[in-house]
Amino acid sequence: MSILNTILIILLYNSLFKKSNNTLYCGLFGFSGSENKISNTDKITLLAFYNQERGKDSLGYYTLENGVCKDVGKPENQIINDKFSFPESKLFIGHTRAASVGIVNKSNAHPFEYGSIILAMNGTLSNHWQLCTDNKFNICDFDVDSQVLAAIINKTKSKDILSKIKGGCAIMYTNTKTGKLYCFRNSERPLYHGFIDGCMYISSIENSLKLIKCVDVKEFKENYLYEILDGVILNKYNVPVP
Repeated sequence: MSILNTILIILLYNSLFKKSNNTLYCGLFGFSGSENKISNTDKITLLAFYNQERGKDSLGYYTLENGVCKDVGKPENQIINDKFSFPESKLFIGHTRAASVGIVNKSNAHPFEYGSIILAMNGTLSNHWQLCTDNKFNICDFDVDSQVLAAIINKTKSKDILSKIKGGCAIMYTNTKTGKLYCFRNSERPLYHGFIDGCMYISSIENSLKLIKCVDVKEFKENYLYEILDGVILNKYNVPVP
């Protein structure tokens, strides 16, 4: 089955059978491989389409080749109209946004870049302004809770801030100086990973990974920060919660 036919089936299914959901969520999708094992564009595109059910306000991604690319608008329209074409890459962070904190505009779309940290988040924090003040940032410099989290991680170069957040949170971020990918989720947000030929694909939606024929599909364990490089989990750090 061609990718176009698969996309059309997903769109038809969503329009006919998906129940409306007024809860605000976002979608995360991504990839980690190596120099010789890069992402499959068709598979990344399907993950983006699947995650649109979690966020229709904007679409954004990061790769080593293109940096941060993002814009407002329904993801399917941006992809079908060739506004977005996903490059093959050894590292990919993608996001579909359902706006909760901050208005819908291009600058508020994910991912966010602060120093060497590039981060996308699914969640809504309830104490981000307090965290901002605690870390000596000016709250006027931020519009979105995810921005605060990215700025703090860049400043501290530590996972400790994850122990202090309140609210639902799943994140993917990379440190451009090391090329490592980091994934974290708490009990209020999902995040899954699976493998194809030794490469890791990541998504907020379990079935999307099964659709692209991932094997060993599992949910990231809650309250653990995963350190990933070249599709391999190097370390898993426990994040104590209050």
